[in-house]
Amino acid sequence: MKRRKDCYFGLHFDFHANKESKNIGQNFSKEILSRIIEEVKPDFIQCDTKGHPGYCDYPSKIGTPAPGLTKDLIKEWKDVCSKYDVPLFSHYSGMFDMKVCQDHPEWARVDEKGNKNEWFLSPFSPYADEILIPMLDELASNYGINGAWIDGECWATLADFSPKAKALYKKQTGKEFDEHDLKPYLSFCRDGFKDYVKHYCNLIKNKHPDFDITSNWMNTAWLPDDIAYTDFISGDLSPTNSVDSARFDGRVMAMFSRPWDIMSWGISFPIHYMKSALTLKQEASIILSLGGGFQLYNMQDPVNTVMDEWGIPMWAEVSSFVKKHEGICHHGKAIEDVGFLYSVSSYYDCLDTTFSRDCPYNFDLYGNLINVLDCGKSVSLIHEDKEIDYSKYSLICVSNSTCLKENTISKLLEYASNGGKLLLLGPATFQFFKSALNLDGVFKTNENDIVSRIISPSYALEVRKPYVSISLNGFNDVIKLETGNVGGDLKLTNPPPSITFIDEEKIAFGSIKYKKGIIGIVPIELGKTYLDDRTFELNSFMKNVLDCMGETKVQSSSRGEFDVYFARKNGKDYIHVCNLLGEHRALNVKTFDYIPPVLDAKISLISDKEIKSIRNVFDNEKINFDKNGNRYNIVIPKLDLYDIYELEY
Repeated sequence: MKRRKDCYFGLHFDFHANKESKNIGQNFSKEILSRIIEEVKPDFIQCDTKGHPGYCDYPSKIGTPAPGLTKDLIKEWKDVCSKYDVPLFSHYSGMFDMKVCQDHPEWARVDEKGNKNEWFLSPFSPYADEILIPMLDELASNYGINGAWIDGECWATLADFSPKAKALYKKQTGKEFDEHDLKPYLSFCRDGFKDYVKHYCNLIKNKHPDFDITSNWMNTAWLPDDIAYTDFISGDLSPTNSVDSARFDGRVMAMFSRPWDIMSWGISFPIHYMKSALTLKQEASIILSLGGGFQLYNMQDPVNTVMDEWGIPMWAEVSSFVKKHEGICHHGKAIEDVGFLYSVSSYYDCLDTTFSRDCPYNFDLYGNLINVLDCGKSVSLIHEDKEIDYSKYSLICVSNSTCLKENTISKLLEYASNGGKLLLLGPATFQFFKSALNLDGVFKTNENDIVSRIISPSYALEVRKPYVSISLNGFNDVIKLETGNVGGDLKLTNPPPSITFIDEEKIAFGSIKYKKGIIGIVPIELGKTYLDDRTFELNSFMKNVLDCMGETKVQSSSRGEFDVYFARKNGKDYIHVCNLLGEHRALNVKTFDYIPPVLDAKISLISDKEIKSIRNVFDNEKINFDKNGNRYNIVIPKLDLYDIYELEY
């Protein structure tokens, strides 16, 4: 039976049993589940065992079986999966357990005012030893379950201000809890969660070595530490605009160089409109191109088997699409080109809670990453705590960072001094490099004093985000910034404020020769703006900036129509090209089944080795190219959804 690291496509079903759930499993059909396996051919299946309400859907001797349970549902699922040699994983809610919070209020997380949480547990409680570990052991020993996808974990872990947690904090650190200095305490609570995961993984793995475990969203943009307690990395995409979510979250997972997969919601949210096979294949193509596995979520029916039996042929279509890419894509690695630094220290520095993907650092990085991708670049992320050879990158970008480690700053400056191209994005990032560059500027953060305008011959872009006012003196390539004088209140639209822009000879972008390399500076906070208010001017500005920074290995004509990703697997080099068109960003469009093709997609790449042919791996057709020095240029006449081209040297 396959281990999780070798699985490529899976199906996830859950329904989160509660005390009102009636007739659970009454009409469960082994025939329907058999049909799903025979037609869809998943490498693994995940089904519900204990959801967020805390009730389990099997007769557990440790947990609380749902009152409406009519049969041993997990035995039924496992019997069918075993017949087909398909691993069955438990969907199990960890720190999010409403029933345990009700039965053991002393285990619940306590807020700053002393209130006990009714949903979320404390990682400092005995929950892992008394409930979670015994139940996972029960599932492995009594049912032969092959692993667990632990849900409701880091994203459901909040700082615990209970007397017990504070006493443990004092014992470990020698410090009293200080409500006016929460950062050390938040760090303590984060460590408590990480220790909880390490503890249950170690104990279960000691007894069941082949039981594969993940803690949902660990080693991701929710919890980006470079630690390896689990067997694989996993999470679920945003149900809406899942394509952009895959572009960002997939790259974060990929930077850990461990087995990973992402779940796409087969339905929209909160109303359960079923997504088309085409939509799901588009979401999958992004994940596959980055080297990850793919799983598909659909509703488990508590009474019957699955909520949408009519969707089985669609799931089969998605499965077939995914599996034909396995040999070329699975566990593929990026070929270094444009790299974005992921600063774990900046992520935690911006938080006023334990963990949060949706925080200022991630949002700025997310927006800048998408903007650079929309300029046709091949981009991967660089984890600041990993030993990475920066010299392999054509360009390294640093998104707005409020806390950079000294050795990280040194490595980036060394990279530039040896001939690298370093792009510093955001006013906070600038502060860490201004002394090395012998620059200074005025930090503009006052809410009524942060209007500026980026000026170009072809556009003018008003920005209402913090920036550093830096003189043009000493810069080479320059894009100018005008500062705004504000009359009235910027928060009002009626009456609107008056804004007068003044040319004070400041930079929106400027580059400086730094020893053998180049350092570019964009002293404005623009990433979140691109996420919230995407405009062609902002993308044009980024395109101008990248052009000033110089060539990268891969360049393309894309302005957001398609993604290009340069990757390697088993010694072979591939260009992955993903169609990004369609209505995935339209908030009022819940499902769609048409994606227009991309026509005449132009891609060029630099290769130090002579390329003899460029071949489409699926139709085996060789594509014509022209050569200018060591740069090779191709045109893809029509991109329907996802193409992969192998470079033959």
